[in-house]
Amino acid sequence: MRSILVALAVGNGTGPELLAVFEKVIIALAAPYNLEVRFVTSPRAYHSYSTLLAINDTDVVSSETLTDADHYEAFCRQVVDLGACAIFRTSISAQALYMVRDRLQAVKVEHFKMSPSTSILLVRDQAQGFYSGLNNMDSTQETVSRSSYFSKKVFETILTFALARSREVWGSESPITAVTLVYKFHLFDGLFYSWAKEWKTSYDVDIQFIQGDTMNRNLLAFGVQRNQLMICSNEYADIMQTMLLDRFGYGAQESACAENVYLSAGVSQGLSEYQTAHGSADDITGKGVVNPTATVRAAAALLERFGGCQGIQHQMDVTLDEMRAKGIRTPDQGGTTKTEAFVATLLQMIVPNLPVSVSALNPSGTGRLSSAPRRAKSCLMVMDFQNDFMAQYKTPRVMLRIKEYMPRLVDWARREGMEVAWVRFLGDEKYQPATWQQRNQIQGRRAWCKEGTWGAEIAGCVQVQTQDRVFDKKAHFDPFLRDEFAIYAEGFEHLVVVGLFADICVDAAVRGAFQRGLWTTIVRECTAGLHLPEEQTFAYMQAVYGSEVVGIDQLLSTGPVANL
Repeated sequence: MRSILVALAVGNGTGPELLAVFEKVIIALAAPYNLEVRFVTSPRAYHSYSTLLAINDTDVVSSETLTDADHYEAFCRQVVDLGACAIFRTSISAQALYMVRDRLQAVKVEHFKMSPSTSILLVRDQAQGFYSGLNNMDSTQETVSRSSYFSKKVFETILTFALARSREVWGSESPITAVTLVYKFHLFDGLFYSWAKEWKTSYDVDIQFIQGDTMNRNLLAFGVQRNQLMICSNEYADIMQTMLLDRFGYGAQESACAENVYLSAGVSQGLSEYQTAHGSADDITGKGVVNPTATVRAAAALLERFGGCQGIQHQMDVTLDEMRAKGIRTPDQGGTTKTEAFVATLLQMIVPNLPVSVSALNPSGTGRLSSAPRRAKSCLMVMDFQNDFMAQYKTPRVMLRIKEYMPRLVDWARREGMEVAWVRFLGDEKYQPATWQQRNQIQGRRAWCKEGTWGAEIAGCVQVQTQDRVFDKKAHFDPFLRDEFAIYAEGFEHLVVVGLFADICVDAAVRGAFQRGLWTTIVRECTAGLHLPEEQTFAYMQAVYGSEVVGIDQLLSTGPVANL
């Protein structure tokens, strides 16, 4: 069994309640992946802002804040030496926290994604600027000044990290050619501008400083243009976080988690810390009603990045969406569900549906259920990639993803000499059997993809070429029920099956292929589920049909398909 060590740090307020949630959830989520999670916990409970205010003595508050900062910094250094992969931390006093972020050169990483080619990777500079300053009060405590600094060396550390993370997120196929730095650069006598000129040469990318208000005008006027790497002052990014969460459809701040990365050489230049984005909520301490959404998201994010649990973040988001749709919400979200019941329901819903692949259970790669034999004759089979299904899908962002990736996959198949077959669904009433018509009448469904209509046409983001084969299914799911297609498929040993929908027609096609002795591969980014999360269906097809589920980058990097 594999194992990871996770460090835990807790603040006052609802921190202890959320820490218990985190431990329970991460252990439950890791178990199906044959992963053990071990913990090392800070012995100090750190102050929240409310517990500091309750002291009512400025000098004591300053002393306690410094003690918290010193202790947490030492804990971060200690857990690196112990081999911890990451820290989970509940909310603590911001002043102590920013002292640590200054000392250990922290950034916060947030990826706001609309589609595979349209997103913002926002690296928030927490290592310098106003937030990292120190207070200086006069003896009467009637005036306070705050000192802060910016360092060329710190900027370069952040730039190096940000470019490396962008390559990790977007891959070598989408290299970053420009970096936008959002700071009040006009206040520094042209110094930032001169640094940017040097960095443009040393990093071989265009470096542009821009004011926060200009950045906002650009976003409002032009939206997000392709994949954008932004490094932002904390002053700007802190204000913009709630707006970006809302604009990109990620919900409220109370439900969000974030990853901070400490870049100082003293913590191995890359210690990750996961936190809830909300505060300590001292006013509801002990009432059992704190919202655990951000905490469970942090558990999933940590497991995906450091535990090798691929797809778990997506499944967490799907499950939380399902719970919200069913009215399972904590009081702060307009519901009545208490924390313990919320977590219990979450685990009941998510654990059976986790996308646990054979490779996750057996990282050595042996004992796979199946793999197409070398030099198998293969065909790319695109299921029901039609306008009606695309237009009416419940989550537009998913369709944007598929529209982005499907042309890449089709182009790749043609370059590799694979045949491409398109399967269309025709839902006209004249083709529907009595059972189908009765179901539609009872459930109030209308006929989709009627023959000869725009809705039945294959989506315009791909091109059907003259050498491609096109097969029509007349009000049924399984293309093998058409003799013409069944005979055509006999000419292959292996089908790469993609399209709509994973839990209906893709599943029917893969089942039909399996029963006829054909190997199957499903490409994750080019397939979407309708009634069930696609990762759940992928896991089912792996277990029952021996299908191989791959990411598109993995598939495209294999070289000629004959070597699959």
